[in-house]
Amino acid sequence: MQVRPGERRTIGDLLVTVHASTASAVQESPPGSKADVPASTLVLRLTSGQRLPLAEGVRLSGKDIPGLKAAASDSVVAAVMRHPRNPTILGLQNLSSRSWQATVAHGMHRQVESGKSVQLAVGTKIAFGHVEGEIQA
Repeated sequence: MQVRPGERRTIGDLLVTVHASTASAVQESPPGSKADVPASTLVLRLTSGQRLPLAEGVRLSGKDIPGLKAAASDSVVAAVMRHPRNPTILGLQNLSSRSWQATVAHGMHRQVESGKSVQLAVGTKIAFGHVEGEIQA
């Protein structure tokens, strides 16, 4: 059985939520091949070539996005969350100790403070500091 980041499964009395980790991140694929990411899942492609799945519930650490430090002790620097007032919108919440710079598809720039989110949309670029990423389908 294959599961994707963000999926939840019940095993006995235990509810398990699948999260991405450095080990489950999808590495750069050769041109013309299909990456091991479900077609419906957006990915964050880093300048290093690493591709991180962005399904609901995914939590990224400083190992996933080098140079970021978690604001809390859990080592999580970002998480894919639903918008609190509009559950049809997914966003990447900044849980790191520094601000990010985001450029949305229309070229508008905005600062993403710790605790705030940027909407997941194809073409959005995020400068995390030492590394940059772009949201892709």
